[in-house]
Amino acid sequence: MTEMHAFSIRSAAASSRCGAGLAGAAMLAALGGCVMPQARTVTSDSAEVLEFANMRASNRVPKSTGTALVGAFERFCLDSGRDPAAIGAALRRADYVAAPGQSGDSATAYVVDDRRPMVQVSDDGRFCAVVAEARTGQSARIQRLVNRRFPDAQPVEPSGPADAFTLRVSGAHDGFVALRRQVPTPTASGSRLILAIQHSQ
Repeated sequence: MTEMHAFSIRSAAASSRCGAGLAGAAMLAALGGCVMPQARTVTSDSAEVLEFANMRASNRVPKSTGTALVGAFERFCLDSGRDPAAIGAALRRADYVAAPGQSGDSATAYVVDDRRPMVQVSDDGRFCAVVAEARTGQSARIQRLVNRRFPDAQPVEPSGPADAFTLRVSGAHDGFVALRRQVPTPTASGSRLILAIQHSQ
């Protein structure tokens, strides 16, 4: 089975750290309540940090519409290539900023002060995800996206109850696409949805 990218991420609610070497159907199993990767490229005096500090807290992981969620996934995770610098540039052109973090991590979270979803991008460009609070209409939009963009996807056995699906996909986006749902916990009040793709190479 293809070895998946290892990364560290931080809970947007509790700032707790977690990381895992992920493989196949377990791609999102390690996410749990963790949804915000550390951004090692942003310094404390960056203009982006000031903009991030003035954001509404609820917009860091917002209750995005299904249209906004799927649109961001297609635009940044499927149609912007796999160069993380190019993806980051595309996100900044769309008014996103990189969330501040600590050194030594391998993914960056991009956020914007409206209801568009958080976007996570790994440093090697192989992993990309959108994260939002659950909202009506999201599941139907995601299902239509899968049917349209990945008609030949093969289901993989879920790694846990939070895995809505994991799909093996081929072609230009060879790898895995997965949807994980995070139920409310003591450190994360909302029900969150994570739609991700992990490219094989």
